[in-house]
Amino acid sequence: MFPVVCFMIADNPEMKLASGILDAQNTNMPCHVCYIPVTNSDNPLANYPFRMAEESKAAVDGWVKAPYGNKTVMFAKMKGLSLNGTPSVFNDANMGVPEGIHGALPVD
Repeated sequence: MFPVVCFMIADNPEMKLASGILDAQNTNMPCHVCYIPVTNSDNPLANYPFRMAEESKAAVDGWVKAPYGNKTVMFAKMKGLSLNGTPSVFNDANMGVPEGIHGALPVD
């Protein structure tokens, strides 16, 4: 008998919406838990740092509260982290883990 290997492929738009991550194929870092680039997302041995709620919140708040002349700079910083710019109620919640909502959401 051969072993049976199963994969569960699931889209997770609710997780990305809750964490404020862009839900698109052409984003730089599509993972809602870590900063893995899309070019290396199929590597099971890849090791990248976790997303931190403070950094995501600071980027979105910086874009929302930036004066008119600095909006493009803050927008580029936010898009570089693949954030959609929607302030989420979960950004203020620690969720019991230092990563905030990003650490509380399960990995597919």
